[in-house]
Amino acid sequence: MLYTWSALNWSFSEGERAGFVQKFSRRGWLCKTWEGELAMVSMPGTNPEKFYFTVRDDAVAEHINQSLGRRVALTYQQHKGIPTTCFGETDYFRHRGEGFAAMSGNSFGGRATLKAGGRSYEIYRLDALERRGLSIARLPYSLKILLENLLRLEDGRVRAVRRHRETGEVGSAQAAGRRDPVHAARVLLQDFTGVPAVVDLAAMRDAMVTMGGDPKRVNPLLPAELVIDHSVIVDEFGTKTPRSR
Repeated sequence: MLYTWSALNWSFSEGERAGFVQKFSRRGWLCKTWEGELAMVSMPGTNPEKFYFTVRDDAVAEHINQSLGRRVALTYQQHKGIPTTCFGETDYFRHRGEGFAAMSGNSFGGRATLKAGGRSYEIYRLDALERRGLSIARLPYSLKILLENLLRLEDGRVRAVRRHRETGEVGSAQAAGRRDPVHAARVLLQDFTGVPAVVDLAAMRDAMVTMGGDPKRVNPLLPAELVIDHSVIVDEFGTKTPRSR
């Protein structure tokens, strides 16, 4: 008992990691903890290094859930030698609400708070662009969605301030043929095209095993959901043997 208490209260190391929160779930048979995955990348699309961490406080977990799919800075404490996974599946713990921040430049002052249903939500207001001289009232709705994405995920590098100004120049010669970076919160795969993607993912994991690596390192950069509505055929049901067959 004393050893467990010591392992939980004395940290081996402390630090900070930055990346995209791409997985965060509460799991465990008896002792449930929040387990997260941070994809540490310099820009979307590159091969990420994964950082796995544990959260035991529901209030901290709620704060992290609101940043799913966003680039954040996360501080942690490493606790080695914990004798059971009942306290978490990793050695890296987030204990407090401080030291966790979404890395958005907010250079246009668009960040605001929306209160609804007794809860507070962080939003980014497009009218902040109007106050900075960018006329967006007549923009197509689709481009307004892209602008909100750029405002919310601006990090000074991939999503730089100049992109906001360029996207506001719709219809101009400067905007023709330009591509704007968009980082979705998740990817929804339809069954016809999603199944081949899952097969490719399985093949890459098999290849990683063959090369002696860890197949858990092969994951989508963004949270992905596969929807199957009619592509599954049931050969046997209503008996005790389907699993064995």
